[in-house]
Amino acid sequence: MGVVETKVKDSNISSTAKSCFPSHWLSVHNYSVGPVARIFLGWDPTIFGNSILFSSDQLIVSEFLPLDGSASFVLSVVYGHNRAVDRRQLWDDMRTIANSAGTKPWVQMGDFNTVRAASERLVMLDLSHIVHLSHLSLVNKI
Repeated sequence: MGVVETKVKDSNISSTAKSCFPSHWLSVHNYSVGPVARIFLGWDPTIFGNSILFSSDQLIVSEFLPLDGSASFVLSVVYGHNRAVDRRQLWDDMRTIANSAGTKPWVQMGDFNTVRAASERLVMLDLSHIVHLSHLSLVNKI
């Protein structure tokens, strides 16, 4: 299971992992590549073996090996930066992973902080416009 947008400081990493995952699970985070841990990845070691393939401030990539002998798969947990220019490295890393994953199934999950089309973007209206549209009035205190 991946947890994104955590922004956890080093001093809180252990308690955060304990809060997010069952006590017998193992977990990793990406604190070592940024000022805070933005991504946590947890798994049940009685079900999966795990090999971390790549970690950055926007991405953790891991290969999961089911202990029952089922086919392995690659999992990417993403928390993309807010600004498009800052996400460029994420897209470069994803292309590299795609080229090296071979034929293994590749699951991608998380918050990419982007949309496919402008129509998917939420538009934020300022308070005065909302008040006007809803036929309310603002009361100014004297």
